[in-house]
Amino acid sequence: MNKRIVLVLFVASSILILIACAPSVEDADHPPTLITLSQAPLVSTAVIPPTPPRATSTAALTPTQKLTATPTIAGFWETWMAARPRNMEYYGFIYDKKAAPELPPRESVHMPIWGQRLPLKAFSYTPRFIDTPSLSTQPDISQALTRAKCTQDSSSIQCSPESPLADFNCEYLLAPASDYPGLDRSMQVLAICLYSPLDENEDRSSYLYRTGCAFRRNAGLILDEDGQYRMIKSPDQVKEILLPIDSPEKALSYLQMNTGLSATFNFEADKMLLYFMDPIQGTHIEEIGGIYTINLFQYVSCLCEPWVDSQVVLTVDRTGEITWKSALPISMTIGFSCAD
Repeated sequence: MNKRIVLVLFVASSILILIACAPSVEDADHPPTLITLSQAPLVSTAVIPPTPPRATSTAALTPTQKLTATPTIAGFWETWMAARPRNMEYYGFIYDKKAAPELPPRESVHMPIWGQRLPLKAFSYTPRFIDTPSLSTQPDISQALTRAKCTQDSSSIQCSPESPLADFNCEYLLAPASDYPGLDRSMQVLAICLYSPLDENEDRSSYLYRTGCAFRRNAGLILDEDGQYRMIKSPDQVKEILLPIDSPEKALSYLQMNTGLSATFNFEADKMLLYFMDPIQGTHIEEIGGIYTINLFQYVSCLCEPWVDSQVVLTVDRTGEITWKSALPISMTIGFSCAD
């Protein structure tokens, strides 16, 4: 009897070993496929830290232990954005080659200049970028601000009550993004002063440009002239310090001061955008017969996304006459932010 039991156990264990070692039907029907790096699809994925090596001791992970990546807000946002549709029709835009922008921007330099119809079709690939020589740079105003008893915090400027800039009654002071290269060497734009308009419908010639969304403000430029301060608030005052417009630097400064548009000399690809233009060329200036043609850029930040950013082409002559020639969309966001 004992020999039979031993024989039965031996046969049973042998069968189990054979079953365990035999290839599965799935493996037999589907042999492994080797994929080289050149064949593997390129996808955008979240970065997950490598799994630690298995323990070599007798201690084993309990069934409740899991090795997972810690989710982050940035990772969730990138994943969510990557899944957003990549066509402009989904966001309510319609291609219409005859679509026209509103130039100059009627209410604020940050408000949209396009309706639902756009003259170019959006695409999802990254365009070519053509960098151009920079005529203007971000100015270093730290020492000048210290003399004026002010400090800079990111893009905003804070001044003490004793500061001479307090006399201008600005609601907000912003750091200039340009050094306005056409100005005389004795002049420096120290701050952009935002102040409430006396009348929403006041004549366009009485202020430089407007900024903001629901709460719009007029923009003025505070000049530092060897320690003396004054504010430029109207196009006529800009003419006093820049005419005649006889150089690319003066033309660029004059247009920026009067429009609030941005000079952008180089771009970086942004996978969160849809693009309309290929290539996209940075700000550059052409002069023919004393008339300067310049492409500046308008960046929308009002109302709700999607926001369409645009290239705007303008001309200016020696007398300071500005002509808004044309605009084309360059890119659009696909998020869901709103600004007021």
